[in-house]
Amino acid sequence: MRRFIWLVFLPAGLAAQRPAVSPVLPRLLARVQDTTVSVWLFARPSASLEAISERATAAGARVRVRSRWLHAVSADVPATALRQLLQDRDLRRIQPLGRFKLRHPSPVSRSITAPALLPGDTCGFTPGDNPVLGPSEMPYRQLHLRPLTDQGINGTGVRIGIFDTGFDTANPAFSGITITAQHDFVFNDAVVRNEPADVPGAQSHGTSTWSLFAGEVAGRLHGISRGASFLLAKTEDVRSETRVEEDNYVAALEWADSIGVDIVSSSLGYLSFDNGFSYTPSQLNGDVAVTTVAADMAAQRGILVVTAAGNGGPFPRTLSTPADADSVLSIGAEDSLGTIAVFSSRGPTADGRIKPDFTAPGVAVCVLTGIDHVGREDGTSFATPLLAASAALVKQMHPSLLPMDLRAAFRSTATKRAAPDTIYGWGRPDVAAAAVFPGGVTATAPLPSAGPLTSITPTFAWSVGTVPATATPVRYRLRVSRDSTLVAPIVDTVLTTETVAVRRALKTGSAFWRVDATAASGETGDRRHRFHVPRSHRYDLRSPAAPRAQYRVSLAARGARRNGYQHRPKPGVVSRRRSRHADVHPAISEFPEPLPGRGPGLHVPVVRPGNRWKRPARYPGSARQSRPPFRPWP
Repeated sequence: MRRFIWLVFLPAGLAAQRPAVSPVLPRLLARVQDTTVSVWLFARPSASLEAISERATAAGARVRVRSRWLHAVSADVPATALRQLLQDRDLRRIQPLGRFKLRHPSPVSRSITAPALLPGDTCGFTPGDNPVLGPSEMPYRQLHLRPLTDQGINGTGVRIGIFDTGFDTANPAFSGITITAQHDFVFNDAVVRNEPADVPGAQSHGTSTWSLFAGEVAGRLHGISRGASFLLAKTEDVRSETRVEEDNYVAALEWADSIGVDIVSSSLGYLSFDNGFSYTPSQLNGDVAVTTVAADMAAQRGILVVTAAGNGGPFPRTLSTPADADSVLSIGAEDSLGTIAVFSSRGPTADGRIKPDFTAPGVAVCVLTGIDHVGREDGTSFATPLLAASAALVKQMHPSLLPMDLRAAFRSTATKRAAPDTIYGWGRPDVAAAAVFPGGVTATAPLPSAGPLTSITPTFAWSVGTVPATATPVRYRLRVSRDSTLVAPIVDTVLTTETVAVRRALKTGSAFWRVDATAASGETGDRRHRFHVPRSHRYDLRSPAAPRAQYRVSLAARGARRNGYQHRPKPGVVSRRRSRHADVHPAISEFPEPLPGRGPGLHVPVVRPGNRWKRPARYPGSARQSRPPFRPWP
């Protein structure tokens, strides 16, 4: 019996127009014939979201979110309708909608000796505590917030969005706090506190994170940025039959952007999936996960996104999305001594970038846990709002700072800035110093990129930008050294200007310079650079001179370069070479910088090492000898 098989070849262009499909979906459809799948439908640039939504609805799907940023629609789609959509040429990609569950940190052993004021309250007041901050003073100390908050800096004028499990807006600890907007993306209403359909305590996690921004319990808890206004988004469904879904996060970002927001803080880490779909470790590269892409798009719109690194430590590559986003501040947790918490997630990202970005206190942090009730909690969930609230203080003082400016300000003052790694990132920032010197200390000259110096008596210059009036005057310490550690500086001087011309000549070779800025209020900043003093350059002489004088100047300069500069009480020439014809060096000196003369006479301030002294090279016919314009350095 003969069998005939028809081979049908579709045009390559036609096959290429079909959407890319996550491998999970075909396996799911082959295994289950009648089910509903939550998916992302990514539209092609030429297709409208309205048309995609109408098509999906007509096929029996329930549209959940339409994201203009991602140009995509999330929907609950029956299996039969999904099979049709897999052939839709207006779709670019189809992938399952990630559903996630928060990972709580492993318990951290500690001993708390503060007396409790209420049963279960582990943040009691002890003698010697600050009367306002009480036991919540530890983050203020670690992040160096007091120089700002004691001046009344409290985030006024800054809008902060918080995405979490819900918020107890009726708690008296938030009395007087401005709530600009609130939305529940789980039940699609404007109530973010617990509702009858919620499980008991659903709002507790979000209330605790919010309290670090805005809570007030007399003598025990004081939020860092109580003057800010807040956008509260309930994005996580903690009921046992469902999980937080990434489209709620995306929708909340776009909602906050539409209202206007400066900073978004999210303590939700998205990595553990419960529907068979997962981003692989190789996909945590900042470009694949939906929440990651959306967070980066928020940063492009001028929103500083601060997110928890996750509680998956101590092993490497344990980040959660969107902590892998390039333009997001990913926050790890440390204890009150600055030691990384064992549970704090580590980097790097799949493409090798350093994450987390920063660390903040995340062990035994005092947070609101009920009505007039304060307890200690662990997790990157609590390190994140502390860093976001700190950013609000800097943003209040410098409203024009963009997200990457704020990141740079924190990096320039952080504890690990000299050697960032994938455990601490850049470390814990000095927030007061970042607020005083948000642009850091910017060197303007000399710079390695400018090449070798054009002068052996260079001018050093730098800038710290606009400094708050309370931090002026600023003192600068300039050090120049042959070694990178600057332990034996050639120059070590203190001044109040941002430029200084050194009048002592530098020897040929590499050197290093560093300037440390200290504000009147005590904050510091610094910058270090390397530069190179060239072996030879040619410059025009500034004064007319006889040919023989020009030659003698050039001859002395060559000898100085050959033998090295060495200071002696009296200058002298360094060579006895016979004079050559003046045409060899017409009106040009090879000494490595212009020589300023005084009248017709000029000294060449070089000397020969040793005890044999020669007369200085100078222009003939002078009635007097001018003093050397600089002294050589050893």
